[in-house]
Amino acid sequence: MKTKLIVISLVFIAVLTGCNKPKKKTIIPIENEMVGMIGYGSLLSKISMEETLKRTYTDSVYQVHLEGYQRTWNYVYSINDPDMNYYYAKGNDTIAIKNIIALNIEEAKDTQMNCALFFITPEELAQFDEREQGYDRIDVTNSIAEYAFTGGKVYVYKANKEHVFNFDDEGQTVLPKSYLDLVTKACDSMGVDYRKEFNATTKNLDKVTVLSDKDVFWTMKSYKRLELSESEFIQYQDSLRRVLLQSKPNELLKKSLLQELYIRGLVQEEGNSIAISLPFDLHGLDGGAPDCYTTKITFEIPKTNPVTFPDTIMVDIQEEGCASFIENGESSFVLTEQSANYINYYSAALQSNLIIKGDGKVYYYPHNQSKSVSVQTIENMFDSGAFEKEDVEVVPYQTTVMNRNEYEYFLEK
Repeated sequence: MKTKLIVISLVFIAVLTGCNKPKKKTIIPIENEMVGMIGYGSLLSKISMEETLKRTYTDSVYQVHLEGYQRTWNYVYSINDPDMNYYYAKGNDTIAIKNIIALNIEEAKDTQMNCALFFITPEELAQFDEREQGYDRIDVTNSIAEYAFTGGKVYVYKANKEHVFNFDDEGQTVLPKSYLDLVTKACDSMGVDYRKEFNATTKNLDKVTVLSDKDVFWTMKSYKRLELSESEFIQYQDSLRRVLLQSKPNELLKKSLLQELYIRGLVQEEGNSIAISLPFDLHGLDGGAPDCYTTKITFEIPKTNPVTFPDTIMVDIQEEGCASFIENGESSFVLTEQSANYINYYSAALQSNLIIKGDGKVYYYPHNQSKSVSVQTIENMFDSGAFEKEDVEVVPYQTTVMNRNEYEYFLEK
């Protein structure tokens, strides 16, 4: 009986011992001095990888697991742009962007993470070293769960100490959404389960501020208009406008038809009123240079939320400068046209229209006609060149403040 028990025990031990044997790895011979490279972030993307290779990658790509490491969003590098400052809006604050976050790996006992393995030449390895600045290239030949290798090494990039973020400055350190999308799209191309495992083996995304390109605006440290192309100039001015708008505290005015006037310092809230001051210093179409005199028009409307325009306003008109051939004083203007994009007031006493448009155009038009002129009529006359004819005695007054297309003039307003 004892003999049978001993035999049964030995068999049971043998079975347990067999179950604990390490799984035998498939051997991949690395030939022709090639080098194995592990991709766990942007290098999961074939497009990104080929941008560095400067060729189409035609060799095998293996889905593998790197043992003893975990993926984390804590690689950081500083933005040291000599020409630009970058910002984003957070609530009512404008936050300067100082650093960019990317993926990294860190040692983690009894852990593994999914990644990709591909092979490159030693010369191409040098190109990847140049690309992965701030990372150290480390040997992980013996840390791939599925494979063993002969004839060469397998490497991965890990951030050096100077580029590991400790999350002490989260507001000024951001993750570009374009980078996040690049990585996740690459994961999705490998299957739903691959993406799920990527998410499960990656930490700290919840600690990171993710920004799309449209969330970021910028200013030039030293403005050099002539060095910008037309498209760059438009993009720069749009970015400056966003900086200005974000810096303005009055949400009521920012959400109103008066937004552009508010940005440029022509509108402000005063107690229970909204005060508007329009310095019309362009009385003709002679190149846009301001005249030596200004027709200053000021008026107030009641403060309401949202901003609404009353049926009648009292407008104060003052001439300042070298000319004084219009009588100073007040006049009543009646609202004759209104839409989401403009307001149009008319004074029967002065036979003049006062127009404010949401796109920033403002006109004072003393046409001396017995009835109001519509906004569409004025725009059509501008478009057709009717105001440029020699027999036209008066054109709509405009203001250089609103006609400027360079927002840097208003940064301190």
